[in-house]
Amino acid sequence: MIFGFTSLPTDAQQSSDGGSSIAPQKQAPDDGELPRNLLHTLFPGRRVVGSTRAECTSRLLVHLVSPESVYSPGPSRYLALLKGPSTRPRPAVVSFRTYLKEGSTYRVGPVLQQKQLEPAGPGVYLLRSPGLREPIVWESSFNCQEDADSEIGLLGFVQAAAPPAITLLLDASMPGDQIVANNISWLTESCDSYVVVQELSRRFQLADLINSDWPTELPVLCADAASRTSRHSPKISIGS
Repeated sequence: MIFGFTSLPTDAQQSSDGGSSIAPQKQAPDDGELPRNLLHTLFPGRRVVGSTRAECTSRLLVHLVSPESVYSPGPSRYLALLKGPSTRPRPAVVSFRTYLKEGSTYRVGPVLQQKQLEPAGPGVYLLRSPGLREPIVWESSFNCQEDADSEIGLLGFVQAAAPPAITLLLDASMPGDQIVANNISWLTESCDSYVVVQELSRRFQLADLINSDWPTELPVLCADAASRTSRHSPKISIGS
């Protein structure tokens, strides 16, 4: 099963304010640039979202990375996104943003690339990040505006979007990245096929998120034919 992205306008194309208020600013050292292998200490990562009462914003969305939500995908640039069950699927928006140091703080900056996944049931989505010359923030969330428009109450407002899953992508590898890369390699072997949910849960530490609403198997959907690897291909390496 191959899925396609719909490209969305970036911040520059929309004349936005050039930044994001999703992630709070974090204090940085005053004596210069923080080494990239320490950036994770200041990053407010969140690999799992889906906790509000509204049906759309409560749907589970997970970046399949370590619990710290910091990852170096290496030369392959492979990333994996998990969408949970829903009776009313909505599009998911995937954004890649800059991560900027301004004075004594780091903040999430403008959008470099933004894509939309069409509404679909539960599944694993394999995609690729932009090239990592500098740290990049990966955000994913559901577009719940349609639900918000139909659920406006007496007060005249409703939250249209839950906070996104947010992961810091680095070019320098971190401890544990190779384990994640090996598990993503395992997923690429199942493009056009299915993986057993129990095994997915074990590999990515999802036991507390899986319940009786989930099927026993999930489809693995790849962004393009180039995302596929054969069972005899070498494992993804994060490199150095």
